[in-house]
Amino acid sequence: MSNSLGTRILGGTVLIAFGTLLALLLGEGALRLAGISFPVFEIPDPARGVALKPGKEGWYRKEGEALVRINQHGYRDAERTLAKPPGTLRIAVLGDSFVEARQVALADSFVSRLGPALAGCPALGGRPVEVLNFGVPGYATTEALLTMRQDALRFSPDWVLLALYPGNDVGENSKEVTQGGAAQWRMQKPVHVLQPDGRLVLETFPPQPLWRRALYEGIHHSRLLEVLNEARKVWEVRKMKQAAGQARDVFDLGISKDVYAAPADAAWRDAWRITEGLLAAMAREAKAGGARFAVTTVTMSEQVHPDPAVRATVEKRLGVPNLFYPEERIAEFGARHGFPVIRLAQPLQDVAARERVHLHGFKNTVMGHGHWNERGHQAAAEVIAREFCTIVSRPPASGPGPG
Repeated sequence: MSNSLGTRILGGTVLIAFGTLLALLLGEGALRLAGISFPVFEIPDPARGVALKPGKEGWYRKEGEALVRINQHGYRDAERTLAKPPGTLRIAVLGDSFVEARQVALADSFVSRLGPALAGCPALGGRPVEVLNFGVPGYATTEALLTMRQDALRFSPDWVLLALYPGNDVGENSKEVTQGGAAQWRMQKPVHVLQPDGRLVLETFPPQPLWRRALYEGIHHSRLLEVLNEARKVWEVRKMKQAAGQARDVFDLGISKDVYAAPADAAWRDAWRITEGLLAAMAREAKAGGARFAVTTVTMSEQVHPDPAVRATVEKRLGVPNLFYPEERIAEFGARHGFPVIRLAQPLQDVAARERVHLHGFKNTVMGHGHWNERGHQAAAEVIAREFCTIVSRPPASGPGPG
């Protein structure tokens, strides 16, 4: 009897396993036939927490719609050679999802538009311009610094241009500010910690366990795992929205009101000190690598809302005279430390108000929120090109130098 019972149990287990496997295979096939996909482009990175998977390709439709291809070096860009073409001015652009710009076609991103926009710059004397995209979603200034060290300087750029998004970069540069906040649902990331003597010390993170690395890799090959991963992210974002309790008509998710005014507590004072220390380090290391360094700010959607009444509501709610504090602070720091800062908020606000158009947002999400749309990228490229043309016509700024 016991042998017979054991045989029946084993047979039942095999049937269940076979049925489960068959159901999974049928589900995988059905998703592929239906064209249902939520591609993931990120992979764990031992130094920066997250990177983009070289060679990955897929359609991104959560916000805007675009075909995303990751090149052999792990960035959303055309294939590039390490050797700079003779006579070419090469610009390496670093930053987060605004730089990577998967919401729009690659050709419509401000990084891709910047080269053609600089073609008529008299200071370049007809010199060809090549602009390289090193943007990765979720990156703050720590990851930008590590990317410059690890990758960007290998391409011998003449300029390193950091696109800094004050909306979350400043806060995410601080372990204390982000602890328990919106950034925690992402993969682990390195962070610089401010020491009592003012030094910045990089705090790394333990390597991902094997099972988790295997799961991330599996998501790149399975539509079923893509769907499950997307459901997880939707649930996490819903929790973040509930925890934030912010009015949707004022701030984008993950944006802190604290960035719009001088820091009121020690955590935010340190967040700004860390950010400024990282900018100084990038300027110093870019110079040591043979490149000049510049920063361009990236706008928050409320800064460039086309309706002045909406902007006035935000200013009143925050108790600030305008929405330009983070840009003004970064520009002042750059002036003291010898690197130029291109400020986008005022000129892009002018574009939005004049044309009565949203520069952030898409028809399949919410206009006026989220990332730059095609017009936003175009306006950003035009302003950056105009200001950059003026900058390159001047000799490097003198001053105390980054330190």
